[in-house]
Amino acid sequence: MSQTVYAVVDNAIQAEIIVQRLHLNRFFPGDISVRASHSAEIASVLGGLGLAFEKLQRLEAKIEEGGILISVRSENPEEAKLAQRIFRETCLKDVAPSEEREAVLV
Repeated sequence: MSQTVYAVVDNAIQAEIIVQRLHLNRFFPGDISVRASHSAEIASVLGGLGLAFEKLQRLEAKIEEGGILISVRSENPEEAKLAQRIFRETCLKDVAPSEEREAVLV
């Protein structure tokens, strides 16, 4: 089952550090997505994560306040756990896994 792990970080420096760490851990660039508040498609990206409406609103507000959404898609559960660990270790606001239409913030 495909899993998407996502995080909202405070600034571009944190986003760059996370993306570099993901690349160093052999995540493919096509599986990594970075979106900021000026991205027109941010609502559709968030909607595609399958979050509950309240969680979706909270994340959207954080992104509109200047946060940056980073997501990583993986078919491998161990890779998804590694992405979560990288996100947690790199100064973030929110990190969560998303499987199909269900997600829980951690």
